[in-house]
Amino acid sequence: MANKKDYGTQQGSYYKEISVEEAIRRFGRTDLLPIKIEKSQTMNLKTNLVVPSKYQCYSLAIEYMSNWFYKRFPDKFFKHKYLDASHIMDQFRKLSTRELIVINKPAAHITVDEDQEYNRNGIDIHNMGATLYTNRARWNDAFFIDRELNTYISMVMRQVKLNFTFTVRVNTKHIQDDVAEIADVVFRANGTQKHFEDMDFPVPKELIGQIATDKGMCNGEGYYDVKAMLKYLNQHSKFTFTYKFNPATGQMEYYIRMIRQVVHIRTSSVLKDQAVYKSMSATDFSVRFNTEVLFPSIKFFAYYSMVSREVIHSITQLDTKSFLFGVTNLANIPPVDENGWNWEFRTSYTLEDPVELKQFEKKEPVVVKLEEAFKGELLEVINYTKEIALSPSRFINIKAFNWVSYIPLEINWETLEVKFLEPLKSKEIYFVFYMDKEYMHDSIRILKKIDTERIRPFGDHMKGDIELGTKLPKI
Repeated sequence: MANKKDYGTQQGSYYKEISVEEAIRRFGRTDLLPIKIEKSQTMNLKTNLVVPSKYQCYSLAIEYMSNWFYKRFPDKFFKHKYLDASHIMDQFRKLSTRELIVINKPAAHITVDEDQEYNRNGIDIHNMGATLYTNRARWNDAFFIDRELNTYISMVMRQVKLNFTFTVRVNTKHIQDDVAEIADVVFRANGTQKHFEDMDFPVPKELIGQIATDKGMCNGEGYYDVKAMLKYLNQHSKFTFTYKFNPATGQMEYYIRMIRQVVHIRTSSVLKDQAVYKSMSATDFSVRFNTEVLFPSIKFFAYYSMVSREVIHSITQLDTKSFLFGVTNLANIPPVDENGWNWEFRTSYTLEDPVELKQFEKKEPVVVKLEEAFKGELLEVINYTKEIALSPSRFINIKAFNWVSYIPLEINWETLEVKFLEPLKSKEIYFVFYMDKEYMHDSIRILKKIDTERIRPFGDHMKGDIELGTKLPKI
């Protein structure tokens, strides 16, 4: 209990500092009001910026738009495909000498050009050097967090604008008319469309090397164990790290899977060009249209190392008219649980359901439903874990705190209900979720086939998407 201190009198009022326990007794309170948990942290930052290769985004956009275009045509419709941005030797690898000279039709030609002046109305302008870059990245927005070593990684995204020109060359006039008429519909001529995609972005090897050095995973020659590195990255990251072959560089590289990235596409009018005549015969008819694409990209990574002191506080309020509040160190909410899993996120729950309130008033064990806390990829992994006959407690641990006290509980993973094994002291409960993130990311990698696909529609819902599912009929 805190020592009592007199603060004198003021206009007949008498003030003294008392402990929370004594205040509760004096006010005669038995039902305690909600707890507000806060963190205070002081740190000394050391920031390093790593700018990834822009060509990686460029190649990913070309791959995405090529698939967007070709998937609307029947399989093997084109006898010749040419990409203006492809390597000069790529055509020699795929085509014979005759095919390099004579273009067999139907043929497709794709050209791409970047609008280097585009900056989202100034949002992506960074013209004040690395200092501004550092200020734009925030350690508390980090997707990689290692509190033990005090290392954090955040990123700043940007948007690039690419202009694509798609040209289809055919032999006859009637095929040209049919392709133009149907393409006007399936490509949304003079319209826009928006898609949400999960994408893989390469992580610069310099950043991975710095992480390995700070972790002490490098040997004397600067090499480190890839499997151990992947395990470490996925244990501390909100996004999934993978290690696979990059055909653009011909090397194995680390990738990070970014979810729900927006791709905005604007298509111009579909045009029919004049025929090309050879002697007296018209043998070359073409259909073309332009497409403007806004594509996501990573501007830079910010790598932080810091020395920090973190204290978790609870602020308790006795009632709305009270002048007193107390600050208590919640040492029983550790950042790491007994399994070595990190504190991933927390949520609060207030008893409002009549059944819950009745159980609370009778001092009976309260049962609450937590299905709203399990959404998205977390719910997918929980269902996947149950399908392979494992309990989700294999990778997630939930602790509940009620009035600065730990409350033991049981979880029914079939109904996602939590039963408290002790009576609650207040109507406000704080749930802290600890998670084995390595298991989480490994399950996501299996479910979403990340090892085999570089880009995938968000939520894995390709069926039902009219735009992606519509194809030109066989002509």
